[in-house]
Amino acid sequence: MNIMQIVSAGDVNGAVVHCALLSRELVRRGHTLTLVCRPHAWIAQQLADLPVEVVYSDLHRWPLDELRRVGQIAQSRGVDAIHTHMSRAHAFGVFLRLRTGIPCVATAHNRYVQLHWMFNDFVIGNSDATTQFHRRYNFVRRARSRTIHIFIDQEAIAAVPSGTRERLRRSLGVGEKDILVGQIGDVIPRKGLVHLVRALPRVLASAPHVRLMVVGDVKNSADYMAQIKSEARSLGVADAIHWAGHRRDIPDVLSALDVVALASLEESLGMSVLEAMASGKPVVASRVGGLPECVADGETGFLVPPANSDAIADAILRLAQDETLRQRFAAAARQRVTTEFSLSVIADQIENVYSQVAGSRAQQAA
Repeated sequence: MNIMQIVSAGDVNGAVVHCALLSRELVRRGHTLTLVCRPHAWIAQQLADLPVEVVYSDLHRWPLDELRRVGQIAQSRGVDAIHTHMSRAHAFGVFLRLRTGIPCVATAHNRYVQLHWMFNDFVIGNSDATTQFHRRYNFVRRARSRTIHIFIDQEAIAAVPSGTRERLRRSLGVGEKDILVGQIGDVIPRKGLVHLVRALPRVLASAPHVRLMVVGDVKNSADYMAQIKSEARSLGVADAIHWAGHRRDIPDVLSALDVVALASLEESLGMSVLEAMASGKPVVASRVGGLPECVADGETGFLVPPANSDAIADAILRLAQDETLRQRFAAAARQRVTTEFSLSVIADQIENVYSQVAGSRAQQAA
């Protein structure tokens, strides 16, 4: 098939990584691919070695010149289906569909009330929680939507060079017997980092060898970061926290961790959790959104109530104090990702959606 992927973020995030991995797999399977993205976008660099036509666009919808230009490219290349990722791309894709008649598939990586969702030919929710949200609040029809989880690049996570764990831990001043807990994701209120920090006094009282590594962008949340650092100082736990900032070597970072925690107050699915599981790390995560679809409570990690620092502390302590439990959860986590979140399994399902919407269009034309 001939597929046009449209993604609106210039830098890297979970949705962009998903689009990049899917695009690479589609090309490997013999599909023709056109990528529409912003100038100098990270994703274009990642696909530079593939026979992918890249169309740069700021995705503006008014005036109509950009919709006309991209629409002409899609029609001239005989595109069978458009697949969009992230809000600006979703809106652009819907207008492109109305202009060209080419069916449009949108993958929902978040849960927002937005008008455009109901006008897609098909909406893929990255979790059951996301799918149900769009059916209820954005009036997406059940027959035109389904859940297809995101997938993880297990090969990249497994390809960490020997000695990486020791090197990173030394650079952080983390000892061999220390338990390094990591939260990976943007430092924003929705990620609930403050509740993880508030759990540290109780954790350190029983397990003083625990350390916390925070990996992620501050972006527009400098005030939130300042609040957390101030609270960490007042709680007496600031010295146990390593602020790593934005990093792109996530497989390397995961190799250095012993436990991954995600204290989110809202989460559509949680790529960082799946990456942690693929890396063989037990997870402590909030029971919100799509996270229960990733973490099997008591099998691959622990699910805790959101904004509950005592429950977070209890879960971390159980893992910090029981190496056998960590190892058992690690093996189960890897197996769960392989069975339910692998590239081959998910790509098959997405291909089926493309065939469905393209087939419906062909029947209507006939």
